Amino acid sequence: MTEKPWGTFILASTFEDDKTAAETHYDAVWLRDSLWGYMALVSDQGNSVAAKKVLLTLWDYMSTPDQIKRMQDVISNPKRLDGVPGQMNVVHIRFDSNSPVMADVQEEGKPQLWNHKQNDALGLYLDLLIQAIDTDTINAEDWQKGDRLKSVALLIAYLDKANFYVMEDSGAWEEDARLNTSSVALVTSGLERLSNLLSKKDSVFVSDLLREAKANELDEPLSTTRLNHLIDKGYERITLQLDLGGESPGYLEKR
Repeated sequence: MTEKPWGTFILASTFEDDKTAAETHYDAVWLRDSLWGYMALVSDQGNSVAAKKVLLTLWDYMSTPDQIKRMQDVISNPKRLDGVPGQMNVVHIRFDSNSPVMADVQEEGKPQLWNHKQNDALGLYLDLLIQAIDTDTINAEDWQKGDRLKSVALLIAYLDKANFYVMEDSGAWEEDARLNTSSVALVTSGLERLSNLLSKKDSVFVSDLLREAKANELDEPLSTTRLNHLIDKGYERITLQLDLGGESPGYLEKR
């Protein structure tokens, strides 16, 4: 774990020399890896403070201007997800911890081309974030900072417009794009957890989130009807895929 003025990070790996780090970029921060690290920390009461710092840093990353623009662009035009360009147009799942603005890993002065289509990471992030809010690990002082609430509302609208239940991604395997059961399942789990929280009408977070969503014309994706539709679609896909054979059935291996 690394602490900097702009956040607390769990790096994918660390190196003694800058050359190796520059060649591999494994000193970057992966959203998925950091979330697994968070889960390990939060399971130990003695590390609860560090765990919260890590999760809030990831929330700040998801709330950066670049991430917000990516979500807004896809919401306005879902076709931006198509083809190879879609790999960079999606919400990003990896960044440079040495950048105060949590920018992309750079190669020759430009963002490194990377397949950021990894919905499993987005689903796990949403699931763990809502769980932390529901258990009062995260409080109003935390969620009212910056664009944190806005980014949650945008993420739901983004997953809706992306039709996550039929969207191919490289998933946890970071391989060729496929319709991965694990990715659909993690997003569905996150949406279901959010739906359960939204049913608590006395929740201050719910009131604040819905107010923020309405102010940004994002309230429709957060409606009970729409969320239930997305959750049902997720379960339909999960059931179908498992019946067909598991993680990504229907794809012929290239020989």
